[in-house]
Amino acid sequence: EWQTHPVAQVLVPLDEMPLLQQRALASRISTLVSSKGLSLRDAFDLFDADSNNVLTPSELYGGITWLGLTLTPKQIMDLFSVVDGNLDGNITPAEFKKALFVDNGVAFDADPENADALKFFNKITPKPVSTDDENAKPGPLTIQHKVFRKMEIEKSSFDDFSKIWKSRGTLTHSKASLHARSPALISISMREEIFDVGHYVHDSFKSPGKAATLLLKDTSVYPFQPSTYASKVLAQLCPHPVRFRLEWETTKGEKPVYIWRAVPPSQAFVALGMVATSSEEEPDTKIIRCVPLSWCKPVEQDPVKVWDSTGAGGRVVSLWRVGKLGVMQLGAGSNFPDQMFDLKSDRFRVKDTTAQEILDEKFVIT
Repeated sequence: EWQTHPVAQVLVPLDEMPLLQQRALASRISTLVSSKGLSLRDAFDLFDADSNNVLTPSELYGGITWLGLTLTPKQIMDLFSVVDGNLDGNITPAEFKKALFVDNGVAFDADPENADALKFFNKITPKPVSTDDENAKPGPLTIQHKVFRKMEIEKSSFDDFSKIWKSRGTLTHSKASLHARSPALISISMREEIFDVGHYVHDSFKSPGKAATLLLKDTSVYPFQPSTYASKVLAQLCPHPVRFRLEWETTKGEKPVYIWRAVPPSQAFVALGMVATSSEEEPDTKIIRCVPLSWCKPVEQDPVKVWDSTGAGGRVVSLWRVGKLGVMQLGAGSNFPDQMFDLKSDRFRVKDTTAQEILDEKFVIT
């Protein structure tokens, strides 16, 4: 039955196309691919604009549009989240096959009906999922070496918070509250860009005294001079997540809370912390940034367990303070969170710490 197919999960929101209300999207895609004399694997290779054997949201959007399907950015992201089985921000050939292959007598990697025709197809141009989609592989930034070598990342403390939720009324055995850095808090230096990598959990209903986040500093200019490049370098090095995945929720207490895990744009990046909302609507991806994996190491210092949901009913989870920045992570039961990363250092130069493959992709250094 097509209703049990993974892609059927996204058919409800895909209400602009009557055909997709009548049959699985997988069948439609397979039909359109076959009509071009191609196998589904051939289509994957054409969608894969940079030939790195994975698809990004923008590459999938370009491919779906090329096939003749008109989907909105929201529908593309709904589809992407289903096909991306492990939610790492990329679609592999195996995930593409599992979600979209329909046994219509043509093997997933079969030779096309007209093998010679394949060479006449060019790679499909990626299509940004939104007009300001930073994850749609923007072109490299040209920057002078004397400027780039002066770009630094450092830990930055702050004491101004926006409270998101508190555990009062949940019937749990301990107190906790969840917080974000106040959006009113900005750097007074025009050469710096402050940015968030997660939210914070505190062991009382009050705001934490202090917490830490990150900032990118352009030391090629004086502190009160504006930087031409700081915001551009940050956008290249620290992309926003492609989406969020809901990990836990409770409606107990004074208001509900939803805990979300960020999905980085590729395996070259990681999300250091998680975020919380009081709404079931998926958060805006621009509220935090991911960081290069090369900046990080597995957490060495034991995380601090702040709270668990025992007494609130439902699945028990725990909230932890993790790493140098003390950002929030969620664990199953009272167990440590999985896949925890921390910065290698409180302060470092971007050029010396960023993986060479990211530098080659993101920058032209003159």
